[in-house]
Amino acid sequence: MRFKSLFVSSCLIAPALLAATPAAGQEPTTIQGNIQVCEAARGEHRVTLQAGRRYTISASSDAFDTYLRLLPPGSEEPVAENDDSGDSLNSRINFTPQTSGEYVVRVSSFSPGGTGAYDLRVEPAAPLPALVTRPTRTERGQWRVYQGSLSATDPADNDRHYDDYELRLGAGETAMIHVTGEGDLDSQIMVYSADGRGGDPITADDDGGGGVNPFVFFAPEEAGTYVVRVTSFGANETGNYRLRISQ
Repeated sequence: MRFKSLFVSSCLIAPALLAATPAAGQEPTTIQGNIQVCEAARGEHRVTLQAGRRYTISASSDAFDTYLRLLPPGSEEPVAENDDSGDSLNSRINFTPQTSGEYVVRVSSFSPGGTGAYDLRVEPAAPLPALVTRPTRTERGQWRVYQGSLSATDPADNDRHYDDYELRLGAGETAMIHVTGEGDLDSQIMVYSADGRGGDPITADDDGGGGVNPFVFFAPEEAGTYVVRVTSFGANETGNYRLRISQ
């Protein structure tokens, strides 16, 4: 991995190409940069990356909120970028190039006008672990399918029409609940205890099933009879839907 730095500034300071120090084998490389007083200023550092090898690129500063971009050879379109990594204002990119070549690591301030010293670190990262391909066991379940429709004649709560379905679960049982709405219907799932339909739901979902469709994985602590409510997200919405429940 070879590293050289090109500090770029739109101020009156001319860009300067600095000599590179080769990084030995798998050793990380750390350099120090400084963004000068200029709104559009940034630091640019060229690094040779090998195809198929995973890298971690990080920028940190006590002076400003770093923003990190990685540009592929011959392009101004980033292949990866990051603002805040974890709970800090520092930036980090994990990247595995598909092609070898000289990439540009661009360090800038997230907020306009941010200036000061920063540290940039590029290091080979450990390969990702192999995917688990063999399950411990397989289980088969059955889906109960209900074709339903929310209409203006259905009961309503807060101007949202609904249908209620019975769900009985034994001790230790779980249920997967999914609704697919037709047309413009944006549906919701709400799950209540059998005697709690007038209060707050035990659990609910709006868009967890893809698009505007809801999905709930329901695992109650107690066996009993529960109520699955299919309703709309917006007031007075109507339309057909399909409810699927698997136990």
